[in-house]
Order: sequence, then C-alpha cells, then structure tokens
Amino acid sequence: MPSGHCILAGYISIYMYYYIINKYKIDKKKHNYILLLCVLFTFYTMHTRILFGCHTLEQTIIGGIIGIILGHYYYLLSYKLINK
Repeated sequence: MPSGHCILAGYISIYMYYYIINKYKIDKKKHNYILLLCVLFTFYTMHTRILFGCHTLEQTIIGGIIGIILGHYYYLLSYKLINK
C-alpha cells in the first residue's frame, strides 16, 4: 500500500509549485529553484517514512508519484475552472 504521507507531500509540493509561480509571476529562470525546493520536501518525507520503518522504498516512491500526478492534474483543473 502506498504511503499516504508521501502522497500528501507530493501533492502539496507540486500544487504549491504551480501556485507560487502563477500567483507571484516568478521569472522562468527561478522556476527550477522553486521546483527543487518543493521536490526536496517530498524526498524528505519519503526518507523519514523509510527511516522510521513505516514503509518500504517502493511504497514511498509509489506514494510520491501518485501525489505528484494528483497535484498536477488537480491544479490544472482548478486553474481552468477559476479562470474561465
């Protein structure tokens, strides 16, 4: 079973990435730095779940991927609905 904490961390990191670059009109040169910061949050969560013995590596990777996909599509859906 995928890690729920990693799903949430992946979701929040990608959603916040899109939110920050669109809300504050961040220059494209700085997008990579913001993405790196957001992804590090997800990796930290994945690492702690493995470190505490709550999940295996595979469970945390799958959880992170699911969260990133959900965050990406949910932000795009909400952005389209709000900016009709």
